Amino acid sequence: MIRILKRSVAAALAACAVIVPAAAQTAQCHGNPITLLDFSGSTLVSGTPLTAGAVYRFANVATGLDAIVRIDAVTNGTLTIIDRDTGNVPAFQPELGGTNERSADFTISFVTAGGATPVSVDFAASGIDIDGDSASLREYSEFSTPFVAFVLENPTNLDVNASGPSTPANFRFEARTNFTAPGIDPTATQNIVSILYQGRTSFRYRIGALG
Repeated sequence: MIRILKRSVAAALAACAVIVPAAAQTAQCHGNPITLLDFSGSTLVSGTPLTAGAVYRFANVATGLDAIVRIDAVTNGTLTIIDRDTGNVPAFQPELGGTNERSADFTISFVTAGGATPVSVDFAASGIDIDGDSASLREYSEFSTPFVAFVLENPTNLDVNASGPSTPANFRFEARTNFTAPGIDPTATQNIVSILYQGRTSFRYRIGALG
């Protein structure tokens, strides 16, 4: 499970919005068994930090498993941090600064610990705190296909593909209004989407804001 959290169009990728014991390696997400993933530290492998082309390794996201995160693109904004290790520490929490519409694209791949051999993983990626700025901006998260299913609360504050994804290979989940939800709360399920993946060695993830 991955949590993706957001601040200043920061995003939090979390592994399904569930609370599990700290030592747990697996959990159930909406009835599906998943691997819990811990993005609590990274090392720059190559490229210029926080710019397109940079590659980071997150070691031991699960037993015997590393995650490789590549920044594919940054548009009309600036990545200020690849992963904030405060608050919800296991979450992948990049922060994207800017004043207008902006986005950042990532590819997250799973490999053997300390190596480069791809590993297939069953996991859930949850976009948390997808909301607005109480002015003109609405946040969104995009996830690549194929996935098994996506899960939204009923009722939800998110729309699916309302403004169209950036590519037909993605699904977009965007805030319906510019309302700002208080804090970054993994229990505020109306502002969360969970994506269930099975047998995947990688997926693409985008965070952004709409004006």
